[in-house]
Amino acid sequence: MAAPMAGVVFLFLIVLFIFRLMIPSICRLILGFIKVQSPQETALQGELKTLTAEQELVDMKEEFAKHARIQRKINKVTDELKSIRNSKLKTNLAVQGILTVILHVLHKIAYILIIWKLRDQPIIELKEEWTWPLGPVLAFPSGQPGTIGITWWLIMSSMVIRKIHHLIEGMR
Repeated sequence: MAAPMAGVVFLFLIVLFIFRLMIPSICRLILGFIKVQSPQETALQGELKTLTAEQELVDMKEEFAKHARIQRKINKVTDELKSIRNSKLKTNLAVQGILTVILHVLHKIAYILIIWKLRDQPIIELKEEWTWPLGPVLAFPSGQPGTIGITWWLIMSSMVIRKIHHLIEGMR
């Protein structure tokens, strides 16, 4: 006989598994919200557009010196923009790493909380003969003979969810 908790725990594990798969997307979403363009970067982009428009108006054959001077300015502005973008990229990577760690920790805390909350309750009740000789191990942490405890239910459910996920990924 299966306890009603088994289905609830299995659904909770599916939600946790989907959450774990979505961690990179969640990080990108959060980074998208905090992405801010600095006024200096905006000014440099405007200056770059102005300089390229100005350079297009200058004939290279007739006014080579002026064309070369504008090209040097364009190169300088482009280098400044690259350095700003590189520093932003480093900052974004650091923030993404921190967010990923935080979300993984929250994921693991959810597992710990469910084990703690259901540690005394059997998840599935079976005939005692069916669980022999591993009955005490399968009953951990509830310790009731003929039952499956939360720890082993989490392990078995996670394996089933992973197998289903791999089957779905293989069909793509």
